[in-house]
Amino acid sequence: MSVLTFDVDGLLTDAIRKEGVEDFGGPGFREPLGVLCAAYEAAPLSEVGRWILRAGLVHSLRMRLRVHEWVAIATPRSARSGSRTRSWSSG
Repeated sequence: MSVLTFDVDGLLTDAIRKEGVEDFGGPGFREPLGVLCAAYEAAPLSEVGRWILRAGLVHSLRMRLRVHEWVAIATPRSARSGSRTRSWSSG
């Protein structure tokens, strides 16, 4: 069994740790991410392949964090007050 896993919460935590922000926007991306992670976990990948795919997922999540941070900076607070975005840890 590999040390590198495709655990959704672990990927999110790694992205947050590297970017220093935690607002991924709405939770709608979690289910598709979970499906992709399950497929990667079931695939007969080498350790290098697992590392490459996992790093790519973390990178994509980091870019999602950055986009939401940039939108937050560029949008006046009064315009965001009606926003439906939530932290990834919100239910």
